[in-house]
Amino acid sequence: MLNPARKVASPRVININDLRPLARRRLPRAVFDYLDGGSEGEVTLRENCRAFEEVTFRARHAVAIPECDLRTRVLGFEISFPALLAPVGYSRLMHPGGEVAAARAAGKAGTAYILSTISGHRMEDVKAASSGPVCFQLYILGGRGASEAALERARAAGFAALFVTIDTAVAGLRERDFRRPAELVTHDERGEFRIVIKQYNALHDYRLDHHPCDVVGWDGMFYPWAFNINDFEPIVGKVHQPPPVHQTFQGDGFVICSFCPRPYDFGPDAVPAPYSHS
Repeated sequence: MLNPARKVASPRVININDLRPLARRRLPRAVFDYLDGGSEGEVTLRENCRAFEEVTFRARHAVAIPECDLRTRVLGFEISFPALLAPVGYSRLMHPGGEVAAARAAGKAGTAYILSTISGHRMEDVKAASSGPVCFQLYILGGRGASEAALERARAAGFAALFVTIDTAVAGLRERDFRRPAELVTHDERGEFRIVIKQYNALHDYRLDHHPCDVVGWDGMFYPWAFNINDFEPIVGKVHQPPPVHQTFQGDGFVICSFCPRPYDFGPDAVPAPYSHS
């Protein structure tokens, strides 16, 4: 007797594009934007994606292929899968296994893994996790001494090759990082908070009775975000607007104002101001 056909649920993930909305919902916005975004207006990112989309494979029909062999040699070592896992900094932000898990998967697939300088795991642990070749990507950060120390550690750990990245002298402006956060978190805790501020070569110790990010209008978001000044611009009418209308953020002992490009309210019947504050 045949068993009745079972219903097979459609897979949720078929390709990378299916992973993107899942990652957007699960990851904190800053982490997702770091992984998914690019520098400036992301023109180069889009062009790179377009270039790969234009790559096609030439099909060969009616040709006997007794064995499918994808092995090749790269930088002196042999891999069985002709693609390398490129370096991704802060991989541990996306998954607890991070670089260790990626290196292990690359070795299991028969290819090489390239470890980023900005790693969440010790390079020795990453190298030990892979059964295949592991390479090291060097960012020229922290001066010559730091770079030489990292290279020596990679050599001692048995890394197979060195990839040098030279475009980090000036960090790219990631425009998507300067957008207003979708969710705001307010820090209004009370207690004793220690703040250490460096000025020139001296450290200054301060004690606050409130959270340092307890700022009206900022909502504890300790990173810059952009908003449209036109959405904030005060209403220009017949009554002159006082200075507080320009106030955007307020903190303990200070305010931040966003002045609009006008010297006075220009309504025909506006009350004249004794001073210009805009």
